[in-house]
Amino acid sequence: MLLSKSIFNGSWLFLVVLAYPPLVFTDKLSDTLRIFLFFVLTLYLFFKTKILLYRHLVNLSILTTFIVINLFSINFESQLDLSNSASLFLTLAFAIALDRACTNNTLSISLVKFYVFLFTLIPLMMIFTLGWYFFFGELNLHNLQIGEVGSNEFLYTPFGALVPKFTDSVYLRSTSFFHEPVLLAFFLAINTFLSVAGSGFCARNFRKLNFVGGVLTLSYLYFAIVLTLLIWRMRDKFRLNNSLTILYFTFILIALGLGYHALLMTSSLQIRLDRAAIYLSLYPMLSIGDLWLGSGINPHTEFSNAINTGAITLLYKFGIVGLVSIVTLIWMLTHKNILLFIACLFSLFSYEPYLFPLFWLAIISFVAVSRKSFEHVHNSSNVNIGL
Repeated sequence: MLLSKSIFNGSWLFLVVLAYPPLVFTDKLSDTLRIFLFFVLTLYLFFKTKILLYRHLVNLSILTTFIVINLFSINFESQLDLSNSASLFLTLAFAIALDRACTNNTLSISLVKFYVFLFTLIPLMMIFTLGWYFFFGELNLHNLQIGEVGSNEFLYTPFGALVPKFTDSVYLRSTSFFHEPVLLAFFLAINTFLSVAGSGFCARNFRKLNFVGGVLTLSYLYFAIVLTLLIWRMRDKFRLNNSLTILYFTFILIALGLGYHALLMTSSLQIRLDRAAIYLSLYPMLSIGDLWLGSGINPHTEFSNAINTGAITLLYKFGIVGLVSIVTLIWMLTHKNILLFIACLFSLFSYEPYLFPLFWLAIISFVAVSRKSFEHVHNSSNVNIGL
């Protein structure tokens, strides 16, 4: 079945998420309009259903705790502190509201349609990007600017951007319309394991296209997530005992150790290690309050590099309580899906995905797609998602 004509009947609601990072369209819509639409969407999702489960109360408690502890570290005289804090709080509220709204079957189906269509389109555009560049060269049709102003690192086409794996390298990484390949890798990795119910083009080719897209990113994060999840699934499928599972992971660690220098040369690992070292050097100087509640959403250090290494950044900004709050919220929104949770942790240790509405939308979509696919297989009378 072809993609249903009704895909945007409810799915269009989620288009505003595409105007937020890690996609590059943030400057294509006024901040005021973008924030207003996102705020209205969050309110609509939260009050879409009257159902209030125990899980929803736990999620709201986590959000309340997170907001309260951050009120102590916000500099209310700083416009940057206020705007960044409000943006983060709204993003987390959106995640909780979307999870609650998906108890409504109609909205859940709309979300599934939007997500599957989006991540069928993105890998296709990644392929078209390479084809366009090799046949026609560069064309910055959308007037995009990724990275630093004046940077010539990215190569633009109407279907997305490319970036060399190394300086002056022939290995081009397709990024679609994401700021960096690593920011796209998480989504493609989890989608590689996502079975979509239906007989249409999107449903039949979803995992294949996301696998191809993942390879085109040439991102270590993509391959790390996929390899880990493959091993975990083999553990369940072949009923491997814990000793064999540990042996597999030990082998991977040894292989990484042997290729450590090559890994440093071909990835951003060294930069991430340097940034993590900054936190370790600051750790002895942190007060008890900073350790537990964090140093604030926009901390300043005397170092030229930012503490920008995912979980380390989260720990420094929001402390132990903030780190536990975010990780617990991820665990709750994955509906305790261990494979999805593992993928989220990989992402969390690479950058700060919790800042992005699309990250939370992907988690909840993954759960919704999995549930719809399960229902499709086990109940032939179930509503087809039309993909």
